[in-house]
Amino acid sequence: MSYLITKIVASIFFTGYIKKGGGTVAAVIACMVFYYTNDFFLVFLIITFSLIIGTIVSHKAEEIWGHDNSKIVIDEFAGMALSLFLLPKIWWVYLAAFFLFRLFDIFKIFPVNKIQMLNGGVGVMADDILSGIFANLIVGIIIWIVSVL
Repeated sequence: MSYLITKIVASIFFTGYIKKGGGTVAAVIACMVFYYTNDFFLVFLIITFSLIIGTIVSHKAEEIWGHDNSKIVIDEFAGMALSLFLLPKIWWVYLAAFFLFRLFDIFKIFPVNKIQMLNGGVGVMADDILSGIFANLIVGIIIWIVSVL
């Protein structure tokens, strides 16, 4: 894989080059992609692609930029995608998923703080994957509570 392709994919088309907030912008891009994608199969493919290719590309990007460099934001894209998976396209749901994902990703609560210590692309991606799963589950519980009230 060429350095240019690695840089493009790992940084989500150079979003990671934004000095402050590149990960947040990558998460917003994921929100927009999923909000406007109505085909379940395509959503599934995007998530699968971002997880598998993201792990491979993150590993290669670490060779270029160093360990878990801030330019690598495909992990935020993938984590945000997992945060939204199977949730309804309602503004407050997306907003809640976004804020919870970013909260978990930034503050790295247990066990997110431990899983990020894995080496290579797996370590880069794992904390965001777990943060996304946590955000998705919490938003799902909130939706269920609101629906029974």
